[in-house]
Amino acid sequence: MKPPRQVSKTEKIIFPIIGIILTCFIVPTGLPLLGMLFFGNLLKESGVTKRLATTASGPLIDIVTILIGLTVGMMDLDALFAVGPESTAMAEAAQVNARIVVRHFPSTDALWRDLRDFLKPGDQVLVKGSRGMKMEQVVNHLLEWFPN
Repeated sequence: MKPPRQVSKTEKIIFPIIGIILTCFIVPTGLPLLGMLFFGNLLKESGVTKRLATTASGPLIDIVTILIGLTVGMMDLDALFAVGPESTAMAEAAQVNARIVVRHFPSTDALWRDLRDFLKPGDQVLVKGSRGMKMEQVVNHLLEWFPN
């Protein structure tokens, strides 16, 4: 696998803006969840609002994570698989909806085993995460398990 290329600051700022716009048109019901995530990325990458970014990465992120969890819990989803310590509050908040299966994992390694048993051909999956969380490995496993 080739090493990832260096991403410019402009690309890092434009990506969340385009992401929000596309989400509005393609999946408007996902806007509360993806909008918050894109907004957080925009704050971090813009650097213009240092104090707001500092606040957003501290106590505000905990509040937003809980709100995202509540939003996800109210959406018409079958399951939420969360990975890492930062997603614990979101997973707990999403459990307000008894219809949704919520599972939290400490690492992607633990996620893979459970995910393979849970998913079946034809399921739709949204993978949101970072390279730090190794989400590209999750996508690679999904493509390997369920080739088109």
